[in-house]
Amino acid sequence: MVNTDGEGVIIVNETIAIVVFVLIMMYIEIKDSKKIKIKARTNYVRMGMAIVISISSAVIFWPNNLPQQLELLTISTLILFFGFVPEGLGREKVIKVGTLDGDYNRYEKIELESEDKKNRFTRVSFFIRKNNATSLVVTGDKNKVFDYLNQAISDSDKVQFR
Repeated sequence: MVNTDGEGVIIVNETIAIVVFVLIMMYIEIKDSKKIKIKARTNYVRMGMAIVISISSAVIFWPNNLPQQLELLTISTLILFFGFVPEGLGREKVIKVGTLDGDYNRYEKIELESEDKKNRFTRVSFFIRKNNATSLVVTGDKNKVFDYLNQAISDSDKVQFR
């Protein structure tokens, strides 16, 4: 595994760094997900895609040496993790995979739209700028979500019905 010119040591150090970085990311996401007050609707398509992508990438790109195998397994685990990690609305911020700073006050506008006819789900769109938004479908009718966000945000004019 380690050859005399030191190249193997560098590869092992890189692998350790990648594993530690991914574990830190997963820890932060788990910690944030415990702060969710209104949960997002379960996205079975995202879960299925995470399973397919992580398994197929491991099978297709499986290397012969141990450090690269660990790196690939770490990336596959990260893909699986992000496919299954819960998302939703927290007390002070939106908790969503890939959102580094989800503080409600950071957004220019927050739009609410009923997602189904029975009013069980609400699409919440968070606009950073005019044409730059991220959306999340949460459980609960839009009036419940509206009341919740108005309590959490200092500027209640930001929250609007669509």
